[in-house]
Amino acid sequence: MISQEQIAALELEHKVIAHIIGKDNKWEIVFRKPKRSEYKMYRASAHNPAKVADAQEILLRQVIVFPAKAAFDDLLDEYPGICDNSAVSGALLEMIGASAEEEKK
Repeated sequence: MISQEQIAALELEHKVIAHIIGKDNKWEIVFRKPKRSEYKMYRASAHNPAKVADAQEILLRQVIVFPAKAAFDDLLDEYPGICDNSAVSGALLEMIGASAEEEKK
């Protein structure tokens, strides 16, 4: 588990972060707000039928700040649905200035 001190340090470094804890505390991630260029690459992938399945995972790999990328890979091996988790998706939408309600319209 990440400490409150680590979270505060990540907020200081990245300004906007999302801290997501999986069901029953089985996993925990922190990611930063995507840069404009990262989000544009995500959108291009999300609209490409050949890349759409991996688009959100690729974006999360770019913006993950906890755990380390190798540990994140291990988490994805154990819990492959993390990238499709509604809390993760919702946090990403909020960080970029959108919301799930806007996306549904």
